[in-house]
Amino acid sequence: EQEVTVYDDQVSEDTVDFSRVKITIPQWAVPAFMGTRGENIKKVTRKCQTNIILSKFRENFPGSKERVVLIEGESKNVVQTVHEVHDFFRGLQVPENLERFDAARRRQRGINLVIPTSLCVEFIGNNAEIAKQIHRQFKLHIFSIRGRREYLKYSGLNETTVFISGEEKNVKEAIEYSIEKLNAGPKVDENLSYRQFYVTS
Repeated sequence: EQEVTVYDDQVSEDTVDFSRVKITIPQWAVPAFMGTRGENIKKVTRKCQTNIILSKFRENFPGSKERVVLIEGESKNVVQTVHEVHDFFRGLQVPENLERFDAARRRQRGINLVIPTSLCVEFIGNNAEIAKQIHRQFKLHIFSIRGRREYLKYSGLNETTVFISGEEKNVKEAIEYSIEKLNAGPKVDENLSYRQFYVTS
């Protein structure tokens, strides 16, 4: 399976207030997210006027079983797209025969945002003060940044993930805040191939 790429002709890096964001979604949710012949992704692209690129089958974010979704466009449209994807994911029926069903239900309540490791300090702060502040400010259930020990397993990986979970309205507000912080820093890497980071046991 190739990367799934859906472009909006109006989007380019010259777009005013251009933004690029990556999120991850569990493999079990990918077929529904794509839809028949990618129709669901096309629908979101048309509605939000963004580019959406889904990583190849089995090209998961290192250390996870989740595919990566790259979203590009004007900042407000990118935020809208992330909300659309999160709403869709949150409303899916988790397959009852899925291994770790309860964990999948908990995962549904949140969004997994990919961030450059160079921006970790912007989300954590000294003694995790910024992370605690974000957790309190948006009344989140979870605001968790994948630990340094985890991503150091993958030599050369310059990204990690932030999991934001809670009540729907609060998660959306925290997403907007987090994307604003991302936009103020270095651009997210557009690469979606993580094959070189896979480790075999």
